[in-house]
Amino acid sequence: MALGPSTTGSERAAALSRMVAALEAAKKARDSGHNVQQVRGMLKAARSAFEAGDYTTAARFADQVLDTCGDQSVRAAGGPPRAVVLERISEALRATKKRKRRGFNVEQSQQLLRQARVAFESGDYRTAMDLADQALQLCSPDAR
Repeated sequence: MALGPSTTGSERAAALSRMVAALEAAKKARDSGHNVQQVRGMLKAARSAFEAGDYTTAARFADQVLDTCGDQSVRAAGGPPRAVVLERISEALRATKKRKRRGFNVEQSQQLLRQARVAFESGDYRTAMDLADQALQLCSPDAR
């Protein structure tokens, strides 16, 4: 398949432009508290196709990301904003450290915080918030 350099160049530029837009949309969705796990897979597929020179497929995956990020169901799934979750995890971490200094066993709280961090890093802010809240409950004065 002999394509002229200008055709390939314009396809490459168009695919790259769509991929940049898709990445920005995914970041915005993540920062708004949406779970972007599915979108990450599409972004990786777009990048792989782009690196292989398959600009049409790369653009198609980028368009899927844009469609998904604009989909009402993704917005409805929602979740707490990224900054709120980060603050809650920090609060739970401080409470856990305080209880540890007082001589309490904090293994369970630490495990919950590790899981919260993994969920947070993957963009699942709702789960991260729930896990941080559980860790905070374990650190409350009533918890034994």
